[in-house]
Amino acid sequence: MNILPFFCAYIFPYIGEILKFSLHLARNQFFEKDEKTFQFT
Repeated sequence: MNILPFFCAYIFPYIGEILKFSLHLARNQFFEKDEKTFQFT
């Protein structure tokens, strides 16, 4: 029995969530920097 397909099917949703979460964090940091620069101008 090959367990790799089951492992991939189990782990891929978590990888997607981690990617979305890290993109969300990066976007928030980018917008926070933008807001700071807008406040300075």
